[in-house]
Amino acid sequence: MKATPVRLSLLLSGLLAASAAYAEDPDPVTGNGDWIGKDQSTIPDSIPKIDIQAKYRVAAELPKVPTSLLQFEIRMIDPGRVDPSRDPIARAVDFDGKRSGLDKAEDGSSSLLLTDPDGRTIEYFSSGAVFYMEQELFSEQDDDIFSRGKWERDQAADWYADKAAAFLDSAGLRRRGMAPKDVSFMEVQSMGRKDAEAETRTLGAAAHFGYSIDGIPAWGPGAKTTVYFDGEGISGVYDALPNLEPAKEVAILPPEAALEAYMKSERPRSLYRLHTGAVEEVLIESVELVYYLGQSNRHQQIVSPHYLIRGSFLGKDVSGSAEKAEDALKSDFIWLEPAVG
Repeated sequence: MKATPVRLSLLLSGLLAASAAYAEDPDPVTGNGDWIGKDQSTIPDSIPKIDIQAKYRVAAELPKVPTSLLQFEIRMIDPGRVDPSRDPIARAVDFDGKRSGLDKAEDGSSSLLLTDPDGRTIEYFSSGAVFYMEQELFSEQDDDIFSRGKWERDQAADWYADKAAAFLDSAGLRRRGMAPKDVSFMEVQSMGRKDAEAETRTLGAAAHFGYSIDGIPAWGPGAKTTVYFDGEGISGVYDALPNLEPAKEVAILPPEAALEAYMKSERPRSLYRLHTGAVEEVLIESVELVYYLGQSNRHQQIVSPHYLIRGSFLGKDVSGSAEKAEDALKSDFIWLEPAVG
């Protein structure tokens, strides 16, 4: 099982306050170590700063795809009508809480927050997503989990993945198409004396599971389940996969057509912020057919196939941070192009 460290010097506070962000994705990090150590499906769209016409080069092997696939409709629920006594996560952790907040967004989505006497919370989203949290996912006061036993990170990753799988099985949350993805370790740096080196402690772990839908990988912040651990055991569960119902069968564009659509753009597009620079070449390194599920499935009613395009922007650094303006720039990019004609 792949093990990935995630630094929490600034991120920890955002994770611990996640339950207050109603109707938003409470799991900003999935621990995927590829693409600068963060799952790029969780980073908001932004416009890259590009001031010249870039050339495109395809170095990817294009996938063989079916001529048609199903679209799926997200079956929304009313969180206010959720019965926690019937919820698999609440039953698995023996949660008995009371309502402490109901939030409704402008787009019609909503979420219900429940809190129990021990300070534990469960939040139910209208998409069907559920987020359970102990008082804290991870505490900066906790001991380093590796100080309690001598084990390598890969061994620890396998152990946490097995524990998470066993919990999901016992809670009845294992679904068809669900598979382990990776395990991330949550680290925090603390400073001691002025002349002392910063101390890095590992406060916990998160085991991440992904999905495939009818054999096609699901991708995005709504396509995951994560089980969190601190030094005492399970400290949280985020089950983001919505309730899906088959809608209709749609024709799938060939990958060549999707690449052509992407390369026709006046400026190269990316799902996440780039380094400031003049991009001269767009190197397309992989193309994959996926089902995209957005952030807590807000503003999304239909789940459709997309082409996930990955690669690199190559050019010159003009940010002023480099010693010379002509210093090479290489920045990873990722993009989703609709696969439905």
